Amino acid sequence: MKITEPIKTIEAGNQYIRSAADIFSLLQPVLLSTPFPHRNREHVWTISLDSANKILHIELVTMGSVNRAMVEPMEVFSTPLQKRAVKLIVVHNHPGGLLRPSPSDRFMASDLNRLGRELKIPVIDHVIISEEGYYSFAEQDQLTELPRKDIMHATMEMSTTSFRRIKRRGKLRRRFV
Repeated sequence: MKITEPIKTIEAGNQYIRSAADIFSLLQPVLLSTPFPHRNREHVWTISLDSANKILHIELVTMGSVNRAMVEPMEVFSTPLQKRAVKLIVVHNHPGGLLRPSPSDRFMASDLNRLGRELKIPVIDHVIISEEGYYSFAEQDQLTELPRKDIMHATMEMSTTSFRRIKRRGKLRRRFV
């Protein structure tokens, strides 16, 4: 069977996630089986987990361009909420192979971590994968909320998510675009 489109959902059976290496071994074959025009683009997946870290669902949330992907919180948390997940792992790839997180990667991880805590579905890891390896925010102890100063710096350099400031009734608030 020839695959012409990216795989959107993955059946994981009775698999459990114990480390970022488990995530890499699960998603690297998916990345390698993605056909060429799509393999060169950033993909963002969510892995919904139960309380014992058993995989409930894996979904391709969005596919972007060569160096960026638009990430909407509603899309990230929609399926985990429907599947009654109690934990979430966010995974995205770097088509160029560089496994160092960019400022926008750090901002996205921080923002999704904050939103997950508010929704009672904590993001327990954010993993960057390539065809060769992976980078885990949790293993590197980088899965924390950024200080306000760093958030403002990241939004100026951002390529993964963008904000638009909206002024309503004298209030300044941020909104995902």
